[in-house]
Amino acid sequence: TPIAEPVRVNQQDRFAIYSSRLDGSERQLLVSDPMREINHARLSPDREWIVFTRYNRFGKDDQALEVYGYDQSEIVVMRLDGSEMLSLLPPRKGVVAANGYWSPDGKGILFVSNDNEKGVARIMRLDWDSKTVHPLQLPDDFSVADPHQVADLVVFPRHGGEIPVSRLWLVNSDGSNLRQLTRPSFGETGSGKGPQLGDHDPKLSPNGARVATMRHVGKDNWHIFVVEVDTGVELDLSEANAVDAVPEWSNDGEQLIFWHVNLDDYSQNGLYTMSATGQQRTRVPLPSGYFYTMPAYFPAGGSTDLSERIIYTARRHGK
Repeated sequence: TPIAEPVRVNQQDRFAIYSSRLDGSERQLLVSDPMREINHARLSPDREWIVFTRYNRFGKDDQALEVYGYDQSEIVVMRLDGSEMLSLLPPRKGVVAANGYWSPDGKGILFVSNDNEKGVARIMRLDWDSKTVHPLQLPDDFSVADPHQVADLVVFPRHGGEIPVSRLWLVNSDGSNLRQLTRPSFGETGSGKGPQLGDHDPKLSPNGARVATMRHVGKDNWHIFVVEVDTGVELDLSEANAVDAVPEWSNDGEQLIFWHVNLDDYSQNGLYTMSATGQQRTRVPLPSGYFYTMPAYFPAGGSTDLSERIIYTARRHGK
C-alpha cells in the first residue's frame, strides 16, 4: 500500500534531486534527504510526477547508500511541484524495489524487484491507476536490471548468477520476441569484485532504433556505447581509460547527456552532453561542491536549445 510522506527540501541535506536548464540556470532543489541516497530520478511523460529510488540499508557511517546494496530499496513518486509524495513500494527487509522508469504512455512504471519465490531480480510493471504490480514474462533463469521501454520494445541487461558478463537483451512488452543484443567478452576478467563487467543502464533512442549503454570494460574504466538494434553494430563514444556513465537520450535523439569522472582532474567531473556520435562534448555548468550523477532531459523537449530542462541527482561533498 502506498504511503504518503511530506516532501523534504533542504539545501544542507547530503542527498538531493535537482532540475535546471542545460545552461545551468534556474536550478531548483526538488527533494532532499539527509541520510538516505536518492537517485534514478525520471519525470513522467506529462511532466507531472517524478519517480526515484531511495535506499534504506545503512552502513557504519550512518548513511544509506546504493553501494551498500539494494536490500530495502523503495520506489518513490513525487509531484514535480512538490505538492505530494508517495512511497509506492515501501522498504521491506530482504526485498529490492529499484530503478523505476515510466512506460511511454505514463500509465505504468517499470522497475526491478526480487519479490518472488526464488528471490531473483525480475522486471516488474506497476500500474499507475490501480497501483498493482505485474511481472514482465521472461525465462525463470533470467536475473535482470535497469529496464527501459520505447513503444512496445523493452531493453534490459541480463547478469548475475552464472552469467559472467552483463549483456543486453530485447523483448516486447508482452514477453514475446526475446533476443540478445550485445555480446561483450572479457576472457578471464569477467569475474571479480565490484560491478560486473559488461553492459548496464541501457536506454533506447526515441525512435527505438539504437541503444545507449554504459559498458564496464575494466577497473575504473566505463565507456558509453551506442548499439544499432537491427544489426548489433556498436560505436564506442569514450576515450581509453574513461569513466563515462548512465547516458540518456535527448528527445530528438540527437544528443546524449551523461555523467563523467576525470580520474586525473576531479575538477572536471560533472554532467556532460555530446552528439550521438561522441562529438561536441560540452559540460553542463553547475555549482561546485556536489557530485552530480544520473541526468535526464525533461520529456517532450529538444536537445540543442540551452533552455531545455534536465533532472539529475546531486550528492553534497563533506559531512
